[in-house]
Amino acid sequence: MLDPEMSYGEEGMERMPAMMAQESRTQVADLEVRRRIEHIRELKQLRELLEDPEFDELS
Repeated sequence: MLDPEMSYGEEGMERMPAMMAQESRTQVADLEVRRRIEHIRELKQLRELLEDPEFDELS
């Protein structure tokens, strides 16, 4: 049951431990790096396709 001494929402206001916050930032940074790498790979594939003499844009 809810503690009558605690107002609504206080439980959710607890601060995240520093280690978890750092891990979260690291995971976000890792995800951004992975997205950037994937984007670069896609650009490379498109560039190779455009440079391919057998590639016909209209077909």
